[in-house]
Amino acid sequence: RKNLDEIKRMSTGIGIEWITPIGPLQLVFAKPLNDKKGDDTNSFEFNLGTRF
Repeated sequence: RKNLDEIKRMSTGIGIEWITPIGPLQLVFAKPLNDKKGDDTNSFEFNLGTRF
């Protein structure tokens, strides 16, 4: 079992959601603040449609 400090991560970013005729469009831009080697650090996310 890992210590919480070893797995804790923080990031900052902004998200925009726009309701289009074909469904909600969401754009998210983020930047990790304390990433570690081996982390998956995607900085852009694009979603079209609703979440379940």
